[in-house]
Amino acid sequence: MFTPKSILVPTDFSEHSDRAVRQAVDIAEQHNSKIYLLHVVDRLQQCAIDYCIPQRP
Repeated sequence: MFTPKSILVPTDFSEHSDRAVRQAVDIAEQHNSKIYLLHVVDRLQQCAIDYCIPQRP
C-alpha cells in the first residue's frame, strides 16, 4: 500500500477546496504525513493584485 510522506493540496479557498483540504487532513492523519497548501490564484485576480501593488522593474 502507498504511504505518502507529504501531500500537496492546491487551494483557492473555495468550498470545493475546503473539502479537498479536509480530505487531505484525514489521509495525512492516517499516514502521519505532512500537508503543504498551495494557494492558487486566478490570473484575473493576479492582474488586479499587480495593479494595486505595482511591481518594481
